[in-house]
Amino acid sequence: MKVNEKEIPVLKELKYIGPVFIMIAAFLWTLDAFFREGLTKHFESLQIVFLEHLIIVIVILPLILRYLPELQHFTLKEWGALIFIGWGGSALATVALTESFKLGVITMTVLLQQTQPFIAIALAYVLLKERLPKGYFILAIMATIGVFFIFFPFLTNYTEDLKQLLVVITDPDFFIKGTLPGILALIAAFFWGGSTVFGRFLLEHSDKKLEFQQMTAYRFFVAFIFLTITNVALTLSGIKFPTAGVILDNLMPLLFIALIVGLLSLTLYYFGLKNTHATVSTICELFYPLSAFVILPFLLSEKIFITQVIGGILLIAASGILSFLYARYIIELEKINIGPKPASTVS
Repeated sequence: MKVNEKEIPVLKELKYIGPVFIMIAAFLWTLDAFFREGLTKHFESLQIVFLEHLIIVIVILPLILRYLPELQHFTLKEWGALIFIGWGGSALATVALTESFKLGVITMTVLLQQTQPFIAIALAYVLLKERLPKGYFILAIMATIGVFFIFFPFLTNYTEDLKQLLVVITDPDFFIKGTLPGILALIAAFFWGGSTVFGRFLLEHSDKKLEFQQMTAYRFFVAFIFLTITNVALTLSGIKFPTAGVILDNLMPLLFIALIVGLLSLTLYYFGLKNTHATVSTICELFYPLSAFVILPFLLSEKIFITQVIGGILLIAASGILSFLYARYIIELEKINIGPKPASTVS
């Protein structure tokens, strides 16, 4: 039965505070870093993401069983999009993010997620034949400079000695603690940005035109199958799966990242997105990197270099401006009834 919002005053009123829901979701994404980093002390990244998806699959099992039979009618293109979203956007991206938290500076990892709009819009240009917003390449250069400063916080110490700079960059210890976490963060951003585009394909451009709850059920189910297989392989390779006692000791943070960050924040975000003007939602989404910039260094006692602050400002500004321009472009298309509905650049 379809709910009539006019008949339920509470729902009608909630529509006017859509931006608040988006910012609450963004704040929960920031807290995810705190809890996820703590779990890396007890589990492998692949195991954390598997347990996270196991909890979600148990909760949404009725949805999965309801929509599962329809998968047999998917075309090869639709299966390809779904596998990218499930394996890439839900499984591998989260594993890469978790491993990046484990190895590097968490604030840096969160800031690098602001490359997602550039990835998503570029892929939409290639795959969905949308035009690039004005100023895309200028903003991309600005964002690249920001990424460079975030990656190499030691530049302030070695700008006058390029030979020493090359020594530091090529040092294996620096690669593991500095470069590798950044690469993993960018891999996560690529899969999430790509999932935005492939998700829009399934929701708006494919013959099926899936509902959001249907897309959610498929996403977590396909990811769970992939994570089950990879965790079996990990165990067979000699890395022991955590005991029931270890899992129970860490059950609360696992439940938090699965149900609060995973399901609740996603629901709040899409409810807010549905009831918020696209240009306003892009500004609200910036609450994620900004809150991470302010909160995480204190929660995790992380040292942030001045170059990372500069890089973060450049990247957040470029990402915010690009998202704003893209939202305006989508609105223009909607007005002449030839374009898709606004889509998020956060997955």
